[in-house]
Amino acid sequence: MHMTDSIEATIAERTSCYGEFREVAGVVQALKEVIRSGCSWHRMEPYQREALDMVMNKVGRIVCGNPNHKDSWHDLAGYARLVEVRIGDKPDQTGASHDTKKEDRHTPA
Repeated sequence: MHMTDSIEATIAERTSCYGEFREVAGVVQALKEVIRSGCSWHRMEPYQREALDMVMNKVGRIVCGNPNHKDSWHDLAGYARLVEVRIGDKPDQTGASHDTKKEDRHTPA
């Protein structure tokens, strides 16, 4: 098997799972544009921004391809977990710990 045959086989396999590349790319770029418009985007650490970029990629693949591809959902959780572990119990800018009680998270301001 030639390298180009191998690449074509990989592309065909990915297309069947994730959808057409052009469609996925359009959705992902639109999602990234939205998240970059948030007022906190530029204050975020590079690892936080990259995790969100990867999440947007996975979301694009899910909505354009097979929504039952379990690995895509697993990857979403993984990127969120990487950030959660990195942040740990550091206090946020308001001084509150990220390890707040569940009932405190949904208290209206």
